[in-house]
Amino acid sequence: ETYLDSLIDALSTAENAYASPTSWLMAPPTIATLRKAKSTTGIPLLVPNLATAGGDVLLGRVVIPAPQMPVGSALLVDPRAIHIGLSESGYARILMETFAANDQYGLIVVTRADIACTLPLGLVAVTGLV
Repeated sequence: ETYLDSLIDALSTAENAYASPTSWLMAPPTIATLRKAKSTTGIPLLVPNLATAGGDVLLGRVVIPAPQMPVGSALLVDPRAIHIGLSESGYARILMETFAANDQYGLIVVTRADIACTLPLGLVAVTGLV
């Protein structure tokens, strides 16, 4: 199975689950590898994104460099499937006791954030690309 087959399978999986993925997240070394890869007809897998200087498009979806991603993997993302909730009961407090001797102030901020994926196939992982 080629790079292209794995990526097309991921896109088909997401679309079959009624997701509308808009972007790929990949580590920069993975992007570099895919820039060199071509389809069986000799067409590069990644094409320049005309809307963003220096950007790439893969199967009609924008490629976003994400250094936190493992090399050789990609994440196909439908942003509508990701929801973030923040607690309104957080607090902030000035910490003077530790920093007062140096004429400095410390600040502690405590809050809660939750993240959920409401459409599981709105996030599809692909591995083995490198």
